[in-house]
Amino acid sequence: MQPSEAPVNQSPDPSPIRPAHRLTLLLLLGACIAVRFLHLDSKPYWFDECFSVEVARIGWSSFLRLLWWREANMALYYVLLRIWLHFGQSELFLRSLSALIAAATLPAVYWLARLLYDRRVGLIAAALFTFNAYSVRYAQEARSYALFLLLTTLSSGFLIAFRREPRRSSWRGYVLFSILAVYAHFYSLLLIMVQWLSLRKLHIHSQSATSASTGSS
Repeated sequence: MQPSEAPVNQSPDPSPIRPAHRLTLLLLLGACIAVRFLHLDSKPYWFDECFSVEVARIGWSSFLRLLWWREANMALYYVLLRIWLHFGQSELFLRSLSALIAAATLPAVYWLARLLYDRRVGLIAAALFTFNAYSVRYAQEARSYALFLLLTTLSSGFLIAFRREPRRSSWRGYVLFSILAVYAHFYSLLLIMVQWLSLRKLHIHSQSATSASTGSS
């Protein structure tokens, strides 16, 4: 069931994207990838990374039993890592899954900031994300934190897109990425709770404004 929220009046800048703007975004994406792959295999696995790799390596029956009874958190990442293992086994290759996911987050961050403000703010947000120390750190670990950030960013983006222009595609995108985010990390439930509290507050504010407008007329 879709929430009956009124769309936000402000919309992203409809003017064509300038070549310099597109080039800047591509350069930031290249820098984002380079920074996250820099010294990717310079340190050994720590305990949680070892656990991730061992979970992904066990047989299917044990794997599914473990996810069902003990390790439902990060289940989506373990499934992706299990598939990733078929193509390589080195520390560099295994961690590259998180690094690539983190790099894919940059256009999502740009999109979200552009929806909220404009393209200039989107570029600023993308630049800040490119060199964010926490993002770089978690992009270089065989854990689900980079995936968690990507999916929650996309969840928020589709929610804002739905608020601006209620479309089924935006709502479906929000539901899909919110569900995937929960399977990437249970902390996503906190974000979803805040999102719905925000929708509730906006709905109450909209009703109050409508009532005030009706009373004055």
